[in-house]
Amino acid sequence: MSPKIRSGQLVTLEPITPEMRLRKDDVVLCRVHASDYLHFVYAVDRAGRCQIGNARGHINGWASAVYGRLVRIED
Repeated sequence: MSPKIRSGQLVTLEPITPEMRLRKDDVVLCRVHASDYLHFVYAVDRAGRCQIGNARGHINGWASAVYGRLVRIED
């Protein structure tokens, strides 16, 4: 099984705005322990935090530092 986005692959993101509603299965750019990663959104709580995880279904935890949403994967 290949990943949805390969390491080093160019992607286009849109910035997160206060009125934006993130949804399950969105791919977001978030900060985890001082590093930035793209992760799938598995849930969103009322405070706006995202439960994030990988493409294999592993849940990594809750992230409040979400900066962008994936718009396009470049070829």
